[in-house]
Amino acid sequence: MYFITSISEKHGNRCVGYVSELKDAVNIVESNAYDLWEAGYYPYAVIENVKEGIYQYDQNPLWFTYNEEKDIYEKSKRPSFIPNNHVGFGIG
Repeated sequence: MYFITSISEKHGNRCVGYVSELKDAVNIVESNAYDLWEAGYYPYAVIENVKEGIYQYDQNPLWFTYNEEKDIYEKSKRPSFIPNNHVGFGIG
């Protein structure tokens, strides 16, 4: 499953849902569907592919940063405030 999580340095993170297809997850995030940005609360989003099982994590998730001018999320690198070894945003 592909877990979608919105992230903020000030407000933490919130898993907003999951879908079975990567293309659907990317479309949801890139188009800011359902207002993932929440009027500025969540300037980042991440998509993690998590398989069924115990202690399953995606070591290479897809990162996005919100572009206010375009009203969309764009693919980006991991935000600098998140340590490289931090994983499991969607399911903990």
